[in-house]
Amino acid sequence: MNNQEALYIKDYGYFTNNDEQELDAKVVVPFHSDLGERYLINSRYRRIFFCLAQCFVPQQHVTTCGVASSVMVLSAIYVQKRIKRPLDKASVLRDTSTNVSMANFIWTEQNFFESAQLVLNQNEIMGKAMNEKHQYNLGIGLDTLSNALNIILDNVNMSTTTYHVDIITQHQLNEFRCLIKDVMNSSNQYIIVNYNLNMQCPELNCGHFAPIAAYDQVSDRVLLLDPWASFSPWVWIKLADFYASMNTLDGNNYRGYIVIGDI
Repeated sequence: MNNQEALYIKDYGYFTNNDEQELDAKVVVPFHSDLGERYLINSRYRRIFFCLAQCFVPQQHVTTCGVASSVMVLSAIYVQKRIKRPLDKASVLRDTSTNVSMANFIWTEQNFFESAQLVLNQNEIMGKAMNEKHQYNLGIGLDTLSNALNIILDNVNMSTTTYHVDIITQHQLNEFRCLIKDVMNSSNQYIIVNYNLNMQCPELNCGHFAPIAAYDQVSDRVLLLDPWASFSPWVWIKLADFYASMNTLDGNNYRGYIVIGDI
């Protein structure tokens, strides 16, 4: 890019629904607000928050929200199980005077791609290459991410269960609420959700991934540790609205969620 050229990148910033509403009436409540803080303090379903929060990482590319969400969960699992995480090759530092090398052992997007390369094409996901149909197919679908996680989780005797929200009933919503409560207070389960971002920003009618980290029973909201840190902070979202946002199509399949747990 020369000095005469300019790169235009739209910064969506942070969006919430209907600025005229009181904060507690909005679909989306920022985690860092006073109200968001109270939700966490008063929550009875927040055990997983403390596992995930210390492992939070923002996504490194606009299309790698699923990978970043998986990296958070894998880091939390490996820390909890006291298993050494993989070597981050980019962090290696060799002291030539002592011939000793130092490095970070941590899950990153890069070593996630390397570990799951049988089912993931990093260049296609990031829009750097076309697929076999000579089309750009950015990002990752729910089933593909689940398959990638299973390749890695097999090493720690864990696996995923994938759910597509292809229909909404009150019974299913109640079951999802019960599942969230169980997972949030579990010591060996996590959940990554795939939903439509337009509930946070009407301009963004596209899919997104994030892990759920807590549930507030009074406001009936879930806490998302949103990896798209440049777009929004962590947020509390009304459960019913959030569940509806998963009942949207990604290609021929509905979005949904992945539950990670012991085999």
